[in-house]
Amino acid sequence: MSDKGLKVLHFSPFLTSVGLNRLAADLACSLQEKGVENMVLSPPSELVSRMNDAGVKHTRCSKPNIITALRGKSKLKALIHSFEPDIIQVYSREAAWIAGLSCRNIKNAPPIVGVMTGYPRKGFGNLGLSYCQCFTAVSKHLRSVLYEHSELFRKHKQPWVIPYGVNEQLCSPGYAPSKNWMEQWRRTHPRHEETFTLCIPGAISPLHGLDDLVPLMQQLLHNGIPAHAYIAGDVRHATPGYIEHLRNLFNQAQIENRIGWIGARTDMRDVMAACNVTLSLAHEPATHDHTILEALALGRPVAGYDHGSVGELLTTFLPEGKITPADPASMADVLTQWNTYPPAMQEAIPYPYSLTHMAGSYCDLYRYIMAQPTIHHAKH
Repeated sequence: MSDKGLKVLHFSPFLTSVGLNRLAADLACSLQEKGVENMVLSPPSELVSRMNDAGVKHTRCSKPNIITALRGKSKLKALIHSFEPDIIQVYSREAAWIAGLSCRNIKNAPPIVGVMTGYPRKGFGNLGLSYCQCFTAVSKHLRSVLYEHSELFRKHKQPWVIPYGVNEQLCSPGYAPSKNWMEQWRRTHPRHEETFTLCIPGAISPLHGLDDLVPLMQQLLHNGIPAHAYIAGDVRHATPGYIEHLRNLFNQAQIENRIGWIGARTDMRDVMAACNVTLSLAHEPATHDHTILEALALGRPVAGYDHGSVGELLTTFLPEGKITPADPASMADVLTQWNTYPPAMQEAIPYPYSLTHMAGSYCDLYRYIMAQPTIHHAKH
């Protein structure tokens, strides 16, 4: 079947403009460009205007709880009758539960696709997973975790792996910060032109491995490399006492003057493009790391511990950037080599890591679902 004329109803009751929670908006806009008609049911946010500009319809809902679930069920059921979607796509366990209840007693109800973005957790929404005809996972690592924790995924409904792609209009290998931005950056963070700059984005917590900066920076300095690290993260949301712990470590190691705390920023694309290397020091595997993906999509070298989604990204973009987890000495060796011989980066975003790739993969999934004779469809 053609993508044109296909209708998808996205139910994302936790939609925000931050992180994985914005997936439904990005996907709906990308699908709209391919001729798919989309409606997003979500709380109001600053993403609504972008969706409207792209031609995506939006309907408001509240975040689900036991009280609002019944109201959400009635609203979703009415939308199914009026919009007549071919697919209902849900972005949380709670949404799956409400969607499943809404489709009861609807003849030839549309199939439900569950989008899995995080680790399994407890809650009433888990009851809804059995209502989904199929699932997607944002990484191979997440699919493995789902297999490990649930027989539902392991035996009955194996997820398709469809990564959350990067917006190639914003992040591409040809991107460079503006001249004005670079001048402001140099004024705010003056450094010798030979300084080897490192960017460490992400939450400031023990799980993100910032303690490893001490042996890493010491080894780089011992190797004669004038390194400077920029920690990009909101100190206000840091684990209590962890900032003080890190400052004490940096002071004791006499590297405090080589650490810059630049805080949470809206210009991380420019920061990563301006730095020599972006690092992932996380000690726990992540299901998805969009910032690391953006750095690689910008054509910037990334060194990261080889596990979870970061390991998957590096396997595709830059295999020599994969480091044995919790081994800052090996990372220092790689960075020492890159200081002299920067790695060759890909000239285009490889499949399947752009928004266009993601939309195409979902269209493939929809065609597959619609071709199954055992699945009822609302309009066919």
